[in-house]
Amino acid sequence: MRPAPFPQCRLAAAVRRVALLLAAGLPSALGAQRLDPIAPGERCDGRTIAAIEFVGSRRALLGPRLDPVASAVNSTMFALQPVTRTRLVERFLLLKKGDVCEEQRRVESERVLRAQPYLSDVAIRVLPHSAEDVLLRVETIDEWVLYAEAWGVEGLPAGLELGTGSLGGTGKGFRLLSELGRGGEIGSGVRFKDPQFLGRPVTLEVGFASRPFVDEWSLGLQRPALTNFQRDSWNSLLASRRKFYTLFDPVLRSVTVEYEQRTASFSGHRRLGPANAPWHVSGTLEWERAQRRRVVQIRDDGPVDIPPPPDVAVRYPVFDAARVGAGFSYRRLRYQPIRGLGALSAPEDVTLGHDTWFSARVGIAALQQDETDQVYGVGNTGAVGNEHALLRWNVSALWSSARRDMEIGEAGVNGRAALSLKRHEGHLTALTLAGTARRNARIPTQVTLRDLDAGLLGYRNTDFGGAGRMVVGIEERHRLPLTTRRAEVAWAFLSQAGRIWAGDAPFGVSSPWYSAVGFSVMVAIPAGAKQMLTLEVGVPINPPPGIRQQEIRLFFGDRTGRY
Repeated sequence: MRPAPFPQCRLAAAVRRVALLLAAGLPSALGAQRLDPIAPGERCDGRTIAAIEFVGSRRALLGPRLDPVASAVNSTMFALQPVTRTRLVERFLLLKKGDVCEEQRRVESERVLRAQPYLSDVAIRVLPHSAEDVLLRVETIDEWVLYAEAWGVEGLPAGLELGTGSLGGTGKGFRLLSELGRGGEIGSGVRFKDPQFLGRPVTLEVGFASRPFVDEWSLGLQRPALTNFQRDSWNSLLASRRKFYTLFDPVLRSVTVEYEQRTASFSGHRRLGPANAPWHVSGTLEWERAQRRRVVQIRDDGPVDIPPPPDVAVRYPVFDAARVGAGFSYRRLRYQPIRGLGALSAPEDVTLGHDTWFSARVGIAALQQDETDQVYGVGNTGAVGNEHALLRWNVSALWSSARRDMEIGEAGVNGRAALSLKRHEGHLTALTLAGTARRNARIPTQVTLRDLDAGLLGYRNTDFGGAGRMVVGIEERHRLPLTTRRAEVAWAFLSQAGRIWAGDAPFGVSSPWYSAVGFSVMVAIPAGAKQMLTLEVGVPINPPPGIRQQEIRLFFGDRTGRY
C-alpha cells in the first residue's frame, strides 16, 4: 500500500533532488534492507525444537552503480566489521535445541537481539522439521557501528576518536582517542566493551583517558537485566575521574573548578516470583570520595590558577561517604516494536506500561570520616499508546540529608515527556518537555542552554547558567518518498523554547524564555539502519546580546530509544 502523498514545498523539493543524486550510489532496493514480518504460521506452537539455523546478512554501503569505487569501499567496510558471529547471536537466545518452543520466549529473543547496537533487524521464524518437531530460523541484519568523532573546529582542544561497536563481528566495542590541548599538551584514551565476557551473559567495560582537561579510568562488570525471564541482575563499578567543571558567569565569563572523584559500588536486583512478576527488590553497597583541587581560568596556553571566589571556596569541600541501601520497584511492562520513531524505519522496541521504584541508602560511620548521611530516590518511567499515538515519560527525584536532622541537603529532580503522533511511517510529529533542577549540589553543577542533548538549539554560545532548566519543543518530520527506494532521507521543522532558573547555583542567572526555530536533514545509510547522519540548523528568535545568529550541528549515531 502506497503511503499518503507528502506535502510539497521548496525545501522538501530541494532536499529530495539532493537525495535522489545521493541514492544513485546507495544500496539496492529497500525491500532487501528489511526482513519480512513473522507470518502466523511461523510462530511457536508447543512442539520441540529439533535444530536452530542462523542466517546473518549485512547491507552493502554503496551500490553497484559506483563500481569500482563501491567494491573498494564495501570490501573495506566488510573487513572492518564482518557479519556478526553466530555464537554471539546464539548466546542471546532464550530458546535452545531440545526445548519446547514457547511463543513468548521467541518474541523476547527477537527483542533482546534487536536491542544490541550491532543488529538493526531480527526475525526468528518457526519452520516445519517433522510431524513432531520444528526448525528455528534466526535471521539478522547487521548494523554498521563504526564510530568517528572530531572536535576543535573553532580552536583548541582539538581531537579525534575512532572505533567500532563490533570488532571483527564479535560485538566487542573498541575506541581510540587522541587530542591536542592548549599549550601543546597531548592527550589519549581508549575504551573497550565486551557484551559477553568469557562467553557469559556478563558485560565488561574498561576505559582510560589522559587528556588536557580530563584524567579518568573505570572498570565495570555487570549482568544487565535483558528480559523478564531473567530473575537476577547485578552491576559493579570502580572509577576515578579528575575533570575541569566550568561555571559560567556573565561578568567573569567563566570560572573552572578542577575536581576529583573516586567511586566504588555494587548493586544487585532480584525479581520476586515467576517471569513477569511485578515486584523487584535490590541492594546496594557504595563508597565515594570527592575533593576540589584548584580553581582556574582556561586561557589559550592552558589553565591558570586564580583565587577561588567566595561562593566556590566554601561550596565544594572534601567529602567522603560509604553507604548501604535497599530498594524495591513495581513493574508492569510489555514491549511493542514500532518503526519510524527515533530512526527513520528501523524497528524500536517501545516499553509500554510503567516502572515505579524507590531506594534508600544510609551511611556507614565505620567506613568514612565525614558525618554520615542518608540518600533517598524515587522515580517512574512509562509509556502508553500504540504506533500511531505514543506518550512516554521518565521522572526521578533524589535527595539526601544528615542522619541526625532529616533536613533536605542535596536534592535533584529530572523529568522528560514526549508525545509522538504518526499518521503513517514517514510522518512524525513529536512534542517534548524536559526539565531538571538541583539544590545544594556537592559536585560543581550548573545547567545551561549550551548543552547539545538537553539545551536549546541556536544558543550554543550563551555564557550563563543556573540550577534549573526547562525546554519545550516540537518536531515535524517527513520522510521523502524516494522513487529509487535506495536510501532513507527525511527533513524536519524544529521549534524550541527554554529558560534557566538561577536557584542556588554559583553565578546562577534567571533568564527569560528564549526561543528558536530551525530545520534538520536526516540520512540513514544504508536504508533501514539505526545509525543516522543528522544535520541541524537553528536560528534564535530572541537571543541575548552578543551570541551568534545561527547554529549548525552535525552528528552521527543511533537515535532509537531517545525521545
